[in-house]
Amino acid sequence: MTSAAIKLYTIVVAVLCAAAVAWTINQSSAASAWRTEAAAWQTAARKTVAQDKALTRRYQRLAHRYNRLVVTTRKSQRKLIAQMQSAQTAAVSSTTTSVPATSTASLPVSAAPAPAPAPAPSAPTTHTS
Repeated sequence: MTSAAIKLYTIVVAVLCAAAVAWTINQSSAASAWRTEAAAWQTAARKTVAQDKALTRRYQRLAHRYNRLVVTTRKSQRKLIAQMQSAQTAAVSSTTTSVPATSTASLPVSAAPAPAPAPAPSAPTTHTS
């Protein structure tokens, strides 16, 4: 090979090596940036999962409290209605025993026992109740 060809060959190899080194440095910085971004996304994902679990537990507790409230409300409604009916029955029986049988036809309409109140509508529940 001639001296000019060796010089040209050396320059071409040097340019190729410089390009390879520059490309490697660029890829290294890009990989570092990707690692940093991936770490940030993983941190955000961990925080989101932890918040979701906490929120799920909170809503489950809230649903449990609501269901318990519905059950106690239904029980108290039934108890109240039963007490009202027994009081009404006692009132009717006390008025019929104190009034003679011959004068029951002359009682005013307002003295007739009132009909039992309709039961309250049931409260909405969650799927767990």
